[in-house]
Amino acid sequence: MPANAGPPLAPPLEASRRAIETAAAERIAQLQGQPGPAAAARPLPLPLNNGGRPWHPVDNPLAYRLLPSWLNAPLKHRLERLQANLQPGHKRGSQLIKCFMAALPATLLVLMPLLALVLRLLYWRRPMGYLKHLVVALYSHAWLLTALLLGSLASIAAAASGIALTATAANVLAAALWLAVPVYLWRMQRRVYGGGLLLHSLRFATTGSVYGVLVLLATLYAMLASLTA
Repeated sequence: MPANAGPPLAPPLEASRRAIETAAAERIAQLQGQPGPAAAARPLPLPLNNGGRPWHPVDNPLAYRLLPSWLNAPLKHRLERLQANLQPGHKRGSQLIKCFMAALPATLLVLMPLLALVLRLLYWRRPMGYLKHLVVALYSHAWLLTALLLGSLASIAAAASGIALTATAANVLAAALWLAVPVYLWRMQRRVYGGGLLLHSLRFATTGSVYGVLVLLATLYAMLASLTA
């Protein structure tokens, strides 16, 4: 026992002492502009309403009448995990971006056969089987993942150096890589499929739009699954 510690208190008095110490720590943290220990441990509120009252996993759980109980139960559990995993304040945005970028490579690999299917439908008059379109999709994803890897490495190097000029160079490199992605894919697909300039550009824009929406939806689902795990 420390030298300055007093005699042991009764359980009610001990609980009161801890409550007073916690309140004092919270007040000191507020005066210093920092979140207190209780605020850091408290789960973040989700912008959900149920019956006109804020959602709460115990006091006011969210339940859809059209869903059976065996579906409402995992939904409630997912919401609880999302509330516990979200970071407070300004950190939430960077957390969501990191989760999105972490889910993007795996999503691209999983959806690669869908890109081949889209190409097969758009170029159905070409004497090419599905496997040849899959090879085109493979090369397209190889370039996408290479650009993503180089851009991430440039960002990590800029953050580690802490030099403003290095950060600017990394941002320029990342922007150049992302601009080079559609240019390479457009030229590569025109060399493979041929066709007129206007018609090929329309098909390329259609492919990019359809596949981009699929990738965005799948990545958001993967990100949400990781946040609610």
